[in-house]
Amino acid sequence: MLILYYKSLLKIVKFTSLISIIVGFLFLQSCNKDKEKTDINIADIQVNSPIIRLDSVLFSKKADDEVLAFLDSNRTIAEAYFDTPQAGFAELSKKLNSFVQNADLQQFYQKSINTTDGIKIDSLQTELNQAFRHIKYYYPKFSPPKIYTFFTGFAGKDILVSDSIIVIGLDYFVGKNAQFRPQVYDYQLAKYQKEYIVPSVLNQLAIKYAQVDPADKSLLADMIFYGKCYQFSKTMQPNSPDSLIIGYTQNQLEETEISQEMVWGHFIDQKLLYENSPFKKVKYLDERPNTVEISPDCPGMIGRWLGWKIVKKFIENNPKQTFPMLMQNEKAQSIFELSKYKGKADIE
Repeated sequence: MLILYYKSLLKIVKFTSLISIIVGFLFLQSCNKDKEKTDINIADIQVNSPIIRLDSVLFSKKADDEVLAFLDSNRTIAEAYFDTPQAGFAELSKKLNSFVQNADLQQFYQKSINTTDGIKIDSLQTELNQAFRHIKYYYPKFSPPKIYTFFTGFAGKDILVSDSIIVIGLDYFVGKNAQFRPQVYDYQLAKYQKEYIVPSVLNQLAIKYAQVDPADKSLLADMIFYGKCYQFSKTMQPNSPDSLIIGYTQNQLEETEISQEMVWGHFIDQKLLYENSPFKKVKYLDERPNTVEISPDCPGMIGRWLGWKIVKKFIENNPKQTFPMLMQNEKAQSIFELSKYKGKADIE
């Protein structure tokens, strides 16, 4: 494992259990510290953005023409969510109606929404509105998008986010015990659970606020961009575990944290920070089961994780910089330099 390899370099394998306990404790301390920094008073900020249940409306339809009328009446949303122009609605309506009338899918739907182990819509709405209140605290002009839900047997997207709408494909997020699961790789399935819905929405909303220099094509610029997006999600949902925001397991987070010097050393030795080759950059930024270039046990998206560490260090070392100032700063090199990040794990 990556952590064991790193510990062997430090010649402290005999103290694995002790170090694990210490790291776990310090990791929790770090999480609490982050919470203290981002949890602000939003008591006077009112947001009420209800969830519009297109899933229940769709499941009330009984014929192709009824589904077609439903799509036409929600044309803008349907076109974006299904990637289908209105000219294709007739064919799409037949496909959707065959799903809606399927007994197995109806059972899947009934077991998945507002059940003991399913997705509770009221709780989801509360979480989203709480996050919107945080956004409005930092960005008073923020207007919450309208929230819609679908359930189509994976016929549409998992999540669609724009300035005006959020569409959530509930069927994707039922969880590991669901009757049906989306057809993706095993390492991707872990993020298709209800706990990931709000962090996933926030990660996409963050794109609007994370300013970038379009002329900077370096890996560092991409790392900082993702780091700012993750920090946006953490700031707007401060009680959300880092694992849900980045999509790592808790074990991966802890192991990568204390193996940080090795990860950083690889980036420095390979002169990756200013790499601008798309082929090389995707190896460190894209969603993969692991980053084999560093270690078979190093998780994918390690460049994003490292970018988040740099952003966190920037916040820690520049207390006079407000969160919106950070997000507006498009100069990745400046953020990196001011962060004073040295690849050291937060275990001192």
